[in-house]
Amino acid sequence: MLISFVQTLITQGHVKAVLLDVYNNPIEIVELDDFLDEILSRYFEATNEYHAEYSKIKKSRKVHKLVDLDLDDNSK
Repeated sequence: MLISFVQTLITQGHVKAVLLDVYNNPIEIVELDDFLDEILSRYFEATNEYHAEYSKIKKSRKVHKLVDLDLDDNSK
């Protein structure tokens, strides 16, 4: 939602804007282009990391693999 809003502001010709943070504090963004680059970068880093961790969980079918324990697969 933030990414779309910032992109809309840029498309409308805005260079800077005041946005509200999660605590409703006003934050002045003086370079919307740079801010958009930063939030896109952080979004992709976080989602790629989440995907990698999720893929590991999907592949691990035993609890000890999920918690990275070095147990012999034959032990029960």
